Amino acid sequence: MCKPKGTARGTGTKRTLLTWIIRIHSCKLSLMTPAGFPWARLALSAALLAAGILIWRLLGTDTLKTLVAVTGVGFTACLLWLAKGVISWRAGSPTNDAKAVSDAADQLARAVESFWTKEAAHRGLTSPMPISVRLRLADEALSAHPAQWRNLGDVQVLEREATLGNTSNIGDVYDRVRTGRLVVVGPPGGGKTAAAVMLLLALLERRRPGEPVPVLFPLSAWTESSSIESWMSAQLALLHRVPPAVGSALVGARLVMPILDGLDEVPENLLNACIADIHTLNDRLVLTCRTLQYTRATQEKVMDRAAVITVAPLDRKLAANYLRHSGSADTRRWSRVLDALARAEQNPCQIALTSPLMLSLARTVFQASTSEPSMLVEMKSVDEVESFLLRNLLKAVYGRDRGDLSPGVAQRYLTFFLLHSTELGPGGIRWWRLPACLPHWTFRFVVSTLLATLALAVSFPVIALTNSPKGQLTSQDSILVIVLSSLCAIAGLVSKTVRTAPADQHRPSFRSVGSGLVAISAGTVGTIAWGVVATSASLSDQITGLVAVVLMIASLSFGLVRMFSAPLVRSVTPRDSLRSDVRAGLVVAVVIVLAGVALAVVLGNATQSDVAGYLGGGALVGFLTAISLLPSKCSAANFSLASFMLSRGGRLPRRPLRFLDDAYERGILRRSGMIYQFRHDRFREFLLNPQGAENVSTASAALRPTDAAF
Repeated sequence: MCKPKGTARGTGTKRTLLTWIIRIHSCKLSLMTPAGFPWARLALSAALLAAGILIWRLLGTDTLKTLVAVTGVGFTACLLWLAKGVISWRAGSPTNDAKAVSDAADQLARAVESFWTKEAAHRGLTSPMPISVRLRLADEALSAHPAQWRNLGDVQVLEREATLGNTSNIGDVYDRVRTGRLVVVGPPGGGKTAAAVMLLLALLERRRPGEPVPVLFPLSAWTESSSIESWMSAQLALLHRVPPAVGSALVGARLVMPILDGLDEVPENLLNACIADIHTLNDRLVLTCRTLQYTRATQEKVMDRAAVITVAPLDRKLAANYLRHSGSADTRRWSRVLDALARAEQNPCQIALTSPLMLSLARTVFQASTSEPSMLVEMKSVDEVESFLLRNLLKAVYGRDRGDLSPGVAQRYLTFFLLHSTELGPGGIRWWRLPACLPHWTFRFVVSTLLATLALAVSFPVIALTNSPKGQLTSQDSILVIVLSSLCAIAGLVSKTVRTAPADQHRPSFRSVGSGLVAISAGTVGTIAWGVVATSASLSDQITGLVAVVLMIASLSFGLVRMFSAPLVRSVTPRDSLRSDVRAGLVVAVVIVLAGVALAVVLGNATQSDVAGYLGGGALVGFLTAISLLPSKCSAANFSLASFMLSRGGRLPRRPLRFLDDAYERGILRRSGMIYQFRHDRFREFLLNPQGAENVSTASAALRPTDAAF
């Protein structure tokens, strides 16, 4: 039996009997929002419109003109309030229909698989020469007793084997954990995230329709939240553009299997709360963490029914084969490094290159055919080898020709993003939060000034052209323009310039569009019927007007649905989210302007006044309303303005998103949904190190045939 859900915890909101009836009925249909259709807003708007018509019929045109002059702005605001409610209603929602939730899970699985298949290939985890990391059982003090999680009859094998497997067959290793609760620990750069990604792909390959979907959640994005379930729902929206209500339904139905990556990256002040929330998860999960941090986290309590494995240092032969086979066929440059790896006695080069991170960095740093990897053998300590590779990563991928961005400039831009990680985060670089990198009131003042200037530039010619005679402005017109510009300036000062996420438009079901058209048509028919009775207008004229109104509404609704629609769940990149935000902003602007024009036409005909004047006024009011709402409704507009302001001082390039995309393609950054992240914490630490701010060391001169390009 479908039961309506209660209100959100702590809100104390009471629902009317009518709302409960609608909610109960909606449970049997399809996805509906927690608040339901905004009937109250629709009723208020209809009542105001009916009151206007009644005043016109009883008191005449002059009284209506006075009423419009006094309440026109308020009525327009009421219509916008109604439009916002409709947009929120059709954005997506929870459902009690098990099949609908299962279908949403299948869509999410396809989106996750599409994203991580491409991302794994980009990170070199699946091609061209993946680094296979060995997996072993971790210290017994970190793990629950094997009797809690082992497969029956497997305990002796697990205790006896030194190596369980590697990242290429981690799915088989996971199958040996009966509870499905696995923790992967290891040193920095040891391959923990790579193991998590490979496990995710293996689980997706084996998943059957209707089963839980493995989703990788970066714990660096952890924030104070009411519960880990609500945090996961919010992350689904950021990572894969799942509508929040649908994400809540999926998490609530236990159709999301969390792969929590990087417990060691949770801020220190939130770590205890995060650990406590993770302990509340009783289903299958995977967690990754550095060994030292996980040891501290489990001093009081280990995770129930969870096996703990560790990523082992790379085998020297495997590291040598990677360097030999992952580049060109000419391996003579690597001969001294290969000899160092093959030596029986340990040496700094050998120890450093048994880390997957350092091994991949060595391949990247010495990718040029003129570079000399043999210098690694001459270094005296492991720290010297690692520092050299981190320090020269940017020089290896930037400054390839005279037109390329220099390593120093690239480092300055990357350092800016890192130093503002608090404003841009949590969990990485969120492009829509770029305005937060500027002083709060400075940015709002600039927005306010731009809106006021634009309002002045548009209002004067529009009012002048709609006046009679055309081109003349009275003192009252000038005062009106100043008032409108001042209102736009105030809107800019009070606008919310940093959103929690980019805007998006989701496709409403055709049932909801049809229901809306039926309701609008029914209201129009009632209005026309009343007009036929109250006036002497012919029935044929009223029917013609009715058909025209219905066709206009139908074509507008259908066009907006088809032009600005998107699948419910899909893989997304930062650039995709920017385009989606622009489309959403255009929808809001177009609807507001059309609403202003439509209202002006209705009022012009109703008052038997100059329709052209009303049309221009309606379009002007709609345009000014649209640009006033733009800073709060369109993150792309604020991002563009912030980009321009920051580029003026040389802190960022003119197109930051293009730079971030380029850094991702060069392997400096990685992506997690709409968020950019630095390749590894070790590289972040290098950028934050004052000594690492230097472009290159003198020892790196052999990396390039010439430095003239820099």
